[in-house]
Amino acid sequence: MFVSPVWGLYSHRMAFLNDLVQSLLPTQCPLCSLVPDSPRRAGLCGPCESLVRGRLRMTTTPPSVVRCWTIGDYDGPHGALVRLAKYGRSIRVADYLGLCLGVALKEVVELMAVDAIVYVPVPPVRRMRRGFDQACRLANEVSASIGVPVLNAVKRIDGREQAGRTGSERRELGVHAFGLRAISLPDRILVVDDVLTTGATMNSVARVLRTAGVSHVFGAVIASP
Repeated sequence: MFVSPVWGLYSHRMAFLNDLVQSLLPTQCPLCSLVPDSPRRAGLCGPCESLVRGRLRMTTTPPSVVRCWTIGDYDGPHGALVRLAKYGRSIRVADYLGLCLGVALKEVVELMAVDAIVYVPVPPVRRMRRGFDQACRLANEVSASIGVPVLNAVKRIDGREQAGRTGSERRELGVHAFGLRAISLPDRILVVDDVLTTGATMNSVARVLRTAGVSHVFGAVIASP
């Protein structure tokens, strides 16, 4: 399906205006629905913010990834905010989640010793409809926290959606879903995404990177099952 670049620009402006209105008006906390006296970043109340700033933990590691970390569960507050960022088109929530992930990753930045961050791009149609690429924004916030540059290295080849598909269907779609741009790649890379479900998407990206000569691929996501 073709989506006009004008529509993409319109979607981005609408997402930005939505966040601007939400930041100026007294609104409910997106997690507990209470109206906080002093809203924190992304409109969260204090107690909910403390829940989101979770500790880093290892999660299911795809075969082509050395180690993969997450800061929360998809059925918890982290998953709720991921859905708000994606389907509620909230740029400020996406940026806040990236900040939380970046701060948590400081614990293992020396262990990874990565030279660059790569994000898993969303399909072009979804990016234009949403107005932004949430994984890109996550990666930029992580970059600012750990001092590692972001490379726009991965491109979508198969733009079909993963949401709603079975595990086997996800793995089948993931085999040839990504390619690489013609840029030089370092030896150690951190792949950032919003959610790890079956691991098929991240594994596909890692395989492409390894085929290009990257020796160590690490992963980090906001939420996992």
